[in-house]
Amino acid sequence: MSNFHIGIIAILLSSVIWALAIIFFRLSSEKLTNFAVNTGKNVVGFTAFSLTLLILGKRFFPDIPPNHYYLLLVSGFIGIGLGDLLFIRSLAILGAGLNAIVGCLYTPFLIIGAVLFLGESISVLLIIGGILVIGGIVISSLDKIEYLPDKLWLGIFLGAMGMGLTVVGVIIIKHLLSQYNLFWINWIRFIGGLFFYLIYIGVVRDKKALFRGLRNRHNLKVLFVGGFLGAYLAIIMWTLSLALLDASLVAVVNQLTVIVIIALAYFILKEPITLKKTTAVFLAISGAVLAVFS
Repeated sequence: MSNFHIGIIAILLSSVIWALAIIFFRLSSEKLTNFAVNTGKNVVGFTAFSLTLLILGKRFFPDIPPNHYYLLLVSGFIGIGLGDLLFIRSLAILGAGLNAIVGCLYTPFLIIGAVLFLGESISVLLIIGGILVIGGIVISSLDKIEYLPDKLWLGIFLGAMGMGLTVVGVIIIKHLLSQYNLFWINWIRFIGGLFFYLIYIGVVRDKKALFRGLRNRHNLKVLFVGGFLGAYLAIIMWTLSLALLDASLVAVVNQLTVIVIIALAYFILKEPITLKKTTAVFLAISGAVLAVFS
């Protein structure tokens, strides 16, 4: 099996696993703050990667130049830390529907970054595929838009900034993914992300409010499962796909997560399948197929 096929399988698995994680995050967010959910999942991810490296042994701790360490830490700080926090704040302002639409900026941002800074070339089929996938996400999100918030433009700005920083976090370490062990790379990135959260917690006045509901065991169990799926298994598959494929291709196919969420929400959360959602699934899958064959 070629690296291309392994990469495609990895990104598809990442989308499915992340979608499963989102379901658990939805369940936990009913009792926890968005900040607690995001920080909790990252703590679970960091712990899982730490245990993995402990089991694998010292040979997976490479001797690398200090600037590579700095890049990985900065990638985690701005991508996992600041980027996620801004996007969570955008979710609180915009709601799920508008936030999902703003999240579509991830695809063009990463494609532009890959072309400008990684020297990747893109085909017409990839562009068309990206447009179809984004169109599917927008259509699927329309049902969730109940009203336009007062701070609409602030929410859009914060969401766009969050996506932009996430992409920057990817671009600056893309060349390292094929050089070092992926478990170790993700471990270092999580250190950078958690360092940001420690700083944030230190400057917030009402610290107890950030972690409301974490003492409940049921909430912790749901959050743990979501964190293990999303911040460990999905991250492994996502970084593997980035190591083997062009970032522009990953950017398009990765958005299938939203479509998988629609299917899982139907079976697990009993959310109805509407004509809009059916159309969205068709467009997104068609776009992903075009992107792969590009």
